[in-house]
Amino acid sequence: MIEVNQQINPSVQKDPKINSAHGQEDFTPIFKYLKPSDIKIITSLSDFETPIENDIPDIRQISDKYYCVGGGLIVSKAISNEVEEIRCLIKSSNEADETELVMIKAHNYLNPPMGELMAAQKTKLIRDLYNFLMSSGKDFKRYSKGGDRKTIKHRGKRLNLSGKCG
Repeated sequence: MIEVNQQINPSVQKDPKINSAHGQEDFTPIFKYLKPSDIKIITSLSDFETPIENDIPDIRQISDKYYCVGGGLIVSKAISNEVEEIRCLIKSSNEADETELVMIKAHNYLNPPMGELMAAQKTKLIRDLYNFLMSSGKDFKRYSKGGDRKTIKHRGKRLNLSGKCG
């Protein structure tokens, strides 16, 4: 069993709150031991050549499935070393799709727990995220804070944030 960062309090309890922007329940993070084989690593947004080292995997639980949006290196190593369980930070929500999980992963990368990304890494990450979002064909109003903003419009394959779509 991999023990990571023993200073973290494992007795954090769930505290349900309704996130009105997405109409889903958000919970305070909890810590749980999971089988590495039960965790799906989000690969739609590629990792850096030198991945960011997390001390504990950041997992999103949707229904009964687990998705890794941070610390995929730990999960990969645990799978290759045939570790039975690893301690994970888990946040639950009723629904989220791959696009939202990729956006969470990008946010985790842009705001690492320690240190700062180099400009080249930030640029590559933003470019990769932009390419993923544009190829997904999703309506981005769903992901904007506050729901249906008048300044967010789609024009063909382009996303226009200027508010002037005519």
